[in-house]
Amino acid sequence: SHSCERVLPSGTVELVINLAHDGFLVETSRGPQRLRGALVSGVYQRFFWIDTRDHADVIGVHFKPAGAWPVLGRPPGLLTDQHVDLEDLWSAADARRLRVQLMEADELQRLRLLEEALTARCLQPRALHPACAPALGALSDGRSVHEVAAAVGMSARRLQSLFQEQIGTTPKRYARLHRFQRALAHLRLPVSPDWSA
Repeated sequence: SHSCERVLPSGTVELVINLAHDGFLVETSRGPQRLRGALVSGVYQRFFWIDTRDHADVIGVHFKPAGAWPVLGRPPGLLTDQHVDLEDLWSAADARRLRVQLMEADELQRLRLLEEALTARCLQPRALHPACAPALGALSDGRSVHEVAAAVGMSARRLQSLFQEQIGTTPKRYARLHRFQRALAHLRLPVSPDWSA
């Protein structure tokens, strides 16, 4: 019923494959961008617009923090605030082959095929830096960046650099996006939340 939709930042890297036609139109503050039928969206720090007709029949993946790196072959920090054709990250033949296989499969087969393709690309997984997992949890619990940095035994500047590379955003921005997503989830509850709390 509407031709465009505002996509709010989620704090995740996402892979989206169009099963209807070979194209996406995305509009950011930098202007419109036309992409092929399989795209990767880095961690966005602001909203962007999509043409809803391009998203009528899609399959996608929301990667956990740092989970996209072994599959896509690029550190998330290089994809921040960007949309990139999957063909630019994988070989064009591999990206097209996956899309065609998904288009030809039924719904149950699609999930299995997508999982197999992503798993096959993870033969040499990159280990998340040992400080990232506890830092992600502590930031999600509302602790400050300085508290988290001290708890994991590094400077706030080093933690910021590490997050930018492995997560795709800074620790402070990650915490803000996490709080924002939590607030959005409360909007969907059947009972109105206590907003002052």
